[in-house]
Amino acid sequence: MGSELFYNQEVQRLDRKLYPRKEIINRIIRSKQFMDQNFHIKLDLDSVVGKTFLSKFHYIRLFKSCYGVTPHQYLISVRLRNAKELLLQDNSVSEVCVGVGFESPSSFAGLFKKFTGLSPSSFQSKYKKAIFEK
Repeated sequence: MGSELFYNQEVQRLDRKLYPRKEIINRIIRSKQFMDQNFHIKLDLDSVVGKTFLSKFHYIRLFKSCYGVTPHQYLISVRLRNAKELLLQDNSVSEVCVGVGFESPSSFAGLFKKFTGLSPSSFQSKYKKAIFEK
């Protein structure tokens, strides 16, 4: 929660400094909130950008200047954060894969391992074991 507050404050600071038109920044914030709420369904750049009425290039540039990552990178991080939570709730790896919006189990497993250093099943067994040992 603290990082989300930081980012919202940072977006507001950038808004005051760089962009005189508050509505454009509000569109970027709303698109991020849309991704936060709909990470589990198929989202592509067109569906996210369409809600902002900006060009793709301009949208990506503004999003990255506000949040420090591209919209695609942000969506992956949201999906992986939620995947970790679901894995610890005793869901199968395939259920988690579909539940967080990945279409391919192999791409899910590859990204998960790239960002966490563990495969989804290794993460699940390691951290569930740690929870039970407490």
